[in-house]
Amino acid sequence: MSRVPVSWANPEEWMRKAAYAVNDLQDRTQYVGTVAKLPTGGQGMRAFVTDATATTFASAVAGGGANKVPVFHDGTGWKIG
Repeated sequence: MSRVPVSWANPEEWMRKAAYAVNDLQDRTQYVGTVAKLPTGGQGMRAFVTDATATTFASAVAGGGANKVPVFHDGTGWKIG
């Protein structure tokens, strides 16, 4: 029985998994900033804004306030949550 971990026994597989992990991490990078600078967005995207006027879950986000909230894109626009 080999005591070498599977990823070490197959370096090509290890490299493929490492590359996937890096790409996955890049895909999860989120915008943090003001509402005015939110990207156009697409369904499922997430971000964090620093100037929301409200904190009500699933309401449309508007800038110019002092609230720091997470937001998500529902396919039609950015919502708080």
